[in-house]
Amino acid sequence: MPGYRVLRTVTLLCVVVVFAASTLVSYRRHVETSQLLTVTQKGGGWASSELEFELLRFMHILESVGLGRGAPDELVLRFDLLWSRIDVLREGAETSEVREMAGAQLLLDELQAMLRRIEPRVLSLTQGDTATADQLVDSLIPFEKRVRAFNVASFNGPDAQNRIRRVFELNRLVSISIVGLVLSGTLLILMLIRESSRSRHQSLHDELTGLPNRKFINQHLTAAAKAASRAGSLLGVHVIDLNNFKEINDTLGHNCGDQMLQQVAARLSGCIGPHDTVARLGGDEFLVIQERVKHADSCTRLSRLLCEQIGHEMLLDGTRIYPSASLGVSIYPVDADSVAQVQINADLAMYRAKRDSGVSYRRFEPEMNEVIQRANTLARELKEAIQDNQLVLHYQPVVEFESGRIVSIEALLRWHHPRYGYVSPVEVVTIAEQYGLALELNEWVIRQVCLQYRHWVAEGVETVCVAVNISPSMYALHDLEASLTQILEDTAMSAEHLIIEVTEDTTMRDIESSPDTLHKLKALGVQIALDDFGTGYSSLNHLKRLPVDKLKIDRSFIQDLNISPKDPRIIRSIIGLAESLDLQIIAEGIEFVQNVDDLVAEGCLLGQGFLFSKAVDSARITEMLRSQQQGIPLFQAAEIRAGMAIVQRA
Repeated sequence: MPGYRVLRTVTLLCVVVVFAASTLVSYRRHVETSQLLTVTQKGGGWASSELEFELLRFMHILESVGLGRGAPDELVLRFDLLWSRIDVLREGAETSEVREMAGAQLLLDELQAMLRRIEPRVLSLTQGDTATADQLVDSLIPFEKRVRAFNVASFNGPDAQNRIRRVFELNRLVSISIVGLVLSGTLLILMLIRESSRSRHQSLHDELTGLPNRKFINQHLTAAAKAASRAGSLLGVHVIDLNNFKEINDTLGHNCGDQMLQQVAARLSGCIGPHDTVARLGGDEFLVIQERVKHADSCTRLSRLLCEQIGHEMLLDGTRIYPSASLGVSIYPVDADSVAQVQINADLAMYRAKRDSGVSYRRFEPEMNEVIQRANTLARELKEAIQDNQLVLHYQPVVEFESGRIVSIEALLRWHHPRYGYVSPVEVVTIAEQYGLALELNEWVIRQVCLQYRHWVAEGVETVCVAVNISPSMYALHDLEASLTQILEDTAMSAEHLIIEVTEDTTMRDIESSPDTLHKLKALGVQIALDDFGTGYSSLNHLKRLPVDKLKIDRSFIQDLNISPKDPRIIRSIIGLAESLDLQIIAEGIEFVQNVDDLVAEGCLLGQGFLFSKAVDSARITEMLRSQQQGIPLFQAAEIRAGMAIVQRA
């Protein structure tokens, strides 16, 4: 870019120097009068001829655009040049005598007025609009002969003949000035053409990588599809999205992010064939058009190659990284009969690849459309379900093994969709996260829990702590402290009886800010539990910084106890870690009596699972709490010790 600016400046200076030199030669060769005559004759004549020339060119390009052959950009350029020729004739000493010719001023005024009237239609003219183009040409035809006559008169009229004779009488070397003027004018036109070409290139290419951009791709895909249809070949569209690019920008800086994009662009370009195209769609998203494909397997092979090449080690300002990408490929016309749909299909496949851990690329499958349609439907109707209280909460008790008493309750979301039936809580949370409904969903759940607790208090039911799961988006992107403060105030909920459950992985998303976030929640008086513990990668140092009250051992470790030979070492380590940090331990997913014995042997005294109760509605959990209030534990410890199945009271 800087080199181009220098070249352009130098060229402009050369044009100016050439013009100045030609004028200087004329000045030295002639007296002021003869120079004026020479410049007037040649300058005026040249300007009038250029006026005719540009008028004809403009009419010609009008016809071409109307027939669908000419480019609207060139039409605008010719329109501007025609304006410039009129301006040259209307102003300046060089053309003063030409303007004084009979009818010259009137012609220029009328032509200029006509151009001003048709300007909006010229600028909006599109290729193939024959009717408008013909009308514009017809409006200019009357000026064609007049401009021609004006041009001829400027060169061969009586006045012109007299000026020519006077000029030749003074000095034949006046041709030097004409050469300079013609040369400078030619260079100027060439520069305008080059600038127009450069502007067009910039509008179709990405400045950072030099690759074609989205606008180019939108035009090229249609042409490529037509070519594939004519040749009977296939067309592969690969959509590529870099993984964790935001983290690169945030941790290493935008300069390293730009370097990464440039290197990825180079690697992609090195993988494709001579007829293929690599483009940057924006951000960290790229697209590859694979043409002249004979078999669909060729697209899969290219997808694999592209992902492999991107994944090679990369050096960014001295830092070594190992990038990765998610890629989706769709094939025209196998997957769809329009390139627009093929590109959408490739996007769907890319997002599926991003969700599938360990899979870097995916070929489009028709089922993906059904998945996205289901997600769109659920997202749209989830918002309504939240607003209309169509969701419900079930409650699963946490039990003390020794006494069989309920010590706390975990609230779990349930949604029975009228079309899809039961929708799992995991899918509900995922939809809420992806479609920006996490804040509304979490606030609804917390508010309902608080209202249920206040109902128990009002009914005189024995109350225990109630736990609520917080989604990652609610934790990381929204002001959880402000939401909790408002809900606690609105519902008059006792903060110490509310447990906020956050998964271990969620706290690891932002290691630096997580302790601050949890300390703010702790200051409100709520309890904090770390859910699914053992499945993440948190360190002891990280855990020590978190103001956590409880650790919940993930159900996968409890299930390992059912495998023979059992290995309780991981559970033992988790329990030892929790005890060293003075945290209460809760085991999830208990299904067998033997699980209780094993956990008690390791020092875990609390748990929840189907052995005690599945998640039940508010009416059933209220019955359980009332029974407990009457001194009748719902779960008898003696039954557990005897190895008997635990039967819930009706």
